Amino acid sequence: MAKRDGIHYTVHPTPKRKGETEQTYHVRRHYFTTLKSEDIVDHIRYHGSIVDLATYSLVMESLKEEIVELLQSGHDLHIEGLGRFCLQLGTRKTRGKDGRMHAKRYLNPEDITAREVVVKGISFTPDKAMLKRIRDYHAHFQHDKGAYTEELSRGELLKRLAAFYEKNGPFTRRAFQLEFGFSRYRADKILTQLVSEPYPKYYREEWGHSYVYKKTGT
Repeated sequence: MAKRDGIHYTVHPTPKRKGETEQTYHVRRHYFTTLKSEDIVDHIRYHGSIVDLATYSLVMESLKEEIVELLQSGHDLHIEGLGRFCLQLGTRKTRGKDGRMHAKRYLNPEDITAREVVVKGISFTPDKAMLKRIRDYHAHFQHDKGAYTEELSRGELLKRLAAFYEKNGPFTRRAFQLEFGFSRYRADKILTQLVSEPYPKYYREEWGHSYVYKKTGT
């Protein structure tokens, strides 16, 4: 498995609030890829441990099933040295006139019945010991200046997006955001502009509670 030379980051302009004139900037982590099970097994072997993919998969599958079952039973899970898993609950959303999903407003608490409650996600809070190990590690931080282009013309954007689409096909807002290094706000704004043009090159389709973006004519 290829090793990277430390923790990479990019610097981005912070969106200005109404009335602000001064441009400020913030930092974000820049990662190259998401490692899969095979990569993790290779990395474990790199450190001298004897493990094969089948054994790793069996252990992880069993752990996954136990986590799901126990969370569904109403428990929080704390794996010492790793962290805490908790369910995040919310209420159902409704689709507005703009085509987007919006949170419902409840004026009467009795209206929030069991049918209205949904699982929004699973939160993970790392143990302090794990965070301390990461923070105490003398990491080398690498600024990837080329990973983000502050000023990107429409022509450059469409050219890069066409190449991205040719390689990956239909994409989500999240994939677009990661590819171009945009904030979620800016990615949403740009995609909305692209699909709202008089002769749009891209359009969007519903995909669960979100959207997938496709090239016009495909």
